[in-house]
Amino acid sequence: GRGHFGVVRKAIIKDGSQRAFAIKSIPKNLFDENLRTSHKLHKKLSCFNHPNVVKFYETYEDNTHFYSVMELLNGTGLLDSPKTATCELEVSLIMRQAFLAVEHLHSNGIVHRDLKPENFIKVGQSLNSRVVLVDFGFAKSADLFEQLETRAGTPSYIAPEVIEGEYDHRCDYWSLGVMMHQLLVGELPFIGESTPEVLKSIIEGQLDLTGEKWTAISEDAKDLLRKLLEKNPFKRISAKGALKHAWIKKARNPALIQELEAQKRKEKDDSLSNQKMESVSPTASTKTEIVGAEVEKLPLEQVSSNSSERNSTAHSSNSLQ
Repeated sequence: GRGHFGVVRKAIIKDGSQRAFAIKSIPKNLFDENLRTSHKLHKKLSCFNHPNVVKFYETYEDNTHFYSVMELLNGTGLLDSPKTATCELEVSLIMRQAFLAVEHLHSNGIVHRDLKPENFIKVGQSLNSRVVLVDFGFAKSADLFEQLETRAGTPSYIAPEVIEGEYDHRCDYWSLGVMMHQLLVGELPFIGESTPEVLKSIIEGQLDLTGEKWTAISEDAKDLLRKLLEKNPFKRISAKGALKHAWIKKARNPALIQELEAQKRKEKDDSLSNQKMESVSPTASTKTEIVGAEVEKLPLEQVSSNSSERNSTAHSSNSLQ
């Protein structure tokens, strides 16, 4: 896949094991100070081993490029499903893993600064499938409460204090709140037709959790959203605090997960049955032949590496300097 700053390729190790890796290559002629910092960060990340953070193995360089060797993940983006919004239990399980990833980064002196659904991959189809943070283009080494000034990130997801140019690691908690809002109802909490309008909405707008889409959302979910999308970073809930929240803890109930898994399997079976019924000819003599042909043509669920980055005025990863 090709991104803003380089290319990601699949590589097979030449030792007979057929182990596959992802290698990101960035031309040195593109390197400014921010990209050099990012490459150094990849070296730091190679010391980590966390299930919700993509594994970095090695970093290399030659005369023309810098290279980062990473874990190859076959999965889907959190917004790649045909329906954007999903059930609360599913969102809670996703968010729990996102909180675990961010808590790990912060405890090791890294601020991400660009948390959004596009930067996570879900590996597998079950409710408990692994969710992995994969992109660190705007991440920065920084101690807890260390003041940062560079306005970087994706406009719709950045915290008010980032826009104002004085912030710390707590900006990531706001971004997780925006992501949670989007996964729950399929909409961003603060919008505009241009980047300046989006930024103004973040600064001046009020969080609105009313309306038809919110009637089915639990009060616990709304409570956590309000605590994440708190404009005062000193009052904002942390990733560690969110992991202790009732909404996250309740969703780990095995009985609820099994019930929803069974429901999703039934929905999938019903969908396949409907497709078969629609393919049946009205004449009984050709019924078996036509159904068999259609079944062969049914597309398998494709699992692809989510290594491309999306671009739009208000939703792409842009430095806001």
